[in-house]
Amino acid sequence: MASDANTTKKPEQVISPANLFPLDGYQPVVCFRRNGHVFRHIFRRLTAADDLVFYQNLDVEPLGGFPRIANDDAASLLLYQRAILSVEGYRTRDGRKPEEFPNWPNCIPQHHRLHAIDLLMRSRGTVTLKTARVAPDRKSVSFVATLKNQDFGVIHHFCAPTPAHEEQFLRAIEGTPSSHKVLVKLYDELIERVEGYSIGGRPISPDQARSEMYSFHKILAVSVFLSPVVDPERGMLKRKTAALPIESSRSKKPAPLACAEVD
Repeated sequence: MASDANTTKKPEQVISPANLFPLDGYQPVVCFRRNGHVFRHIFRRLTAADDLVFYQNLDVEPLGGFPRIANDDAASLLLYQRAILSVEGYRTRDGRKPEEFPNWPNCIPQHHRLHAIDLLMRSRGTVTLKTARVAPDRKSVSFVATLKNQDFGVIHHFCAPTPAHEEQFLRAIEGTPSSHKVLVKLYDELIERVEGYSIGGRPISPDQARSEMYSFHKILAVSVFLSPVVDPERGMLKRKTAALPIESSRSKKPAPLACAEVD
């Protein structure tokens, strides 16, 4: 998830061996209360393949020559179907568990599923777009990631892109269903190492950066890194370019959540 939240911290101010962003630090269980009832949605941990399916199913529209997410409902519902394991707090007319229904998990009210996915994605933390910057030598990108109200400075070090990489990037920012896949592929090909991340309490390796890094971190980092291709006078990604598939412009408010029977 991307954020425009105000922060005065710079990545270098919050990066340290004792302050590493834990890629395995979120719990795949979300809970919300409505009208005195508590609903729990238990998911398996999301994988890179889940991220890929999510981004492939986003509704993207052009905005000033760049892609912007217009709606993420379809992607969220598909991700819910892929990753949900069980739910708690729902009653059925015949006493069966929702998981026993032939239309599981679609028997769960849609607005509950959307809310649960929103909470799950937010539990993986956010990145603050305005902190993203290219180093003076244009070999690395840094930004601030936030998880559970704690800020983490992270750095992505890249090798030099080829003209072919730059051409792929220019095509990707035109905004097509495959844009996110191209950007993730560019990241995996260009990344040399990262700083500021951990798995199991230990700094991650370059191979883990390719296999375990959240897709929205990859997309932001490689987009900022290659942004001089679009705007060579700036060391930071244009705000409109930052609207690549890492944020949503969905402005509608979710329907009020209420205690509902599962039919």
